[in-house]
Amino acid sequence: MDPSNSMHWMWDFDAFINELEVNFGPHDPIGDAEKSLTELTMKEGSHIVKYNVEFWKLVARVDWNESALTARYFSGLPLRLHTEVMRGGKPTKLASMRLKAQEADDIHWMQRDKTQRENWNSGTSRKKDSKTSSSHSHSQSSNPRPNSNTTLKTHSSTNGNSASSSSKDKSKPNPLANKLDKNGKLTGDEWERRIKEGLCLYCGKSGHVAQDCPKALAAKAHAVSVESKDSMDSKK
Repeated sequence: MDPSNSMHWMWDFDAFINELEVNFGPHDPIGDAEKSLTELTMKEGSHIVKYNVEFWKLVARVDWNESALTARYFSGLPLRLHTEVMRGGKPTKLASMRLKAQEADDIHWMQRDKTQRENWNSGTSRKKDSKTSSSHSHSQSSNPRPNSNTTLKTHSSTNGNSASSSSKDKSKPNPLANKLDKNGKLTGDEWERRIKEGLCLYCGKSGHVAQDCPKALAAKAHAVSVESKDSMDSKK
């Protein structure tokens, strides 16, 4: 003991006990171990290995029977392990109790790791799908909205190429009647619908964009042929 502190700890009981423990160790090692064992609990988010190490370190310092130790071990476990240990019958032996709790804790962390991996894979898949969808929408929106001077004009001129086909068209309802405005352009609602559903802006079908549309390419080829013929006729 430090003589300079003798007057202090003689009048302070807590300081006196602390001084004794510093120099001679705990004044009641068994009582302290029993208190620590009674208060020992396993945290909900921790692994059982740490709990087992602390438990058996304290067990070596107390003189409890197996029944008391088994009950104390079970009491210190978190609720998630209580449920699994009691499933099929609660063990009465400490060794059996520890093995069952260890197995339940291992299964818990395996399931948690598996769930995290599945959630990560699912999130990665959703991001890829989102990028693919965004790329497709960008491809559609990059095509200029058709006007009367390009694709729709060509489409209209093709439909009215001959008198016989014109008379047939009059007898049949025009499927574009409610999709085109008075200038022969797609209405705003129809244009937005085709973009949203990934449809061709020329023929309204899926699987391709307007610049690759077979009907649009055929109409353009026909228009070029007609213009070339008219040009040759005018030179004669």
